[in-house]
Amino acid sequence: MTRPGRAGDRAGDDDAVVPEGIDASSSKLVYLCLDEANGATLAELRETLDMKRLALYSILGSLRERGLVEKRDETYYVVDVD
Repeated sequence: MTRPGRAGDRAGDDDAVVPEGIDASSSKLVYLCLDEANGATLAELRETLDMKRLALYSILGSLRERGLVEKRDETYYVVDVD
């Protein structure tokens, strides 16, 4: 999936882009992990970030409510924000 304006899509640009409104460092971490991995399951996030399931559910729920993350089957993805 191509996401214009994302760090991973610009050659030579290693600066990650976090949408405005994500203030908590843990939420930023989850968002950036999903963006970098081009999607991840809850189990993959738990393993990669070493975070508790309950914390991830809360963060992912908040990001989904804001329209920044979507869930397809068991995988969470960053939503294109233009």
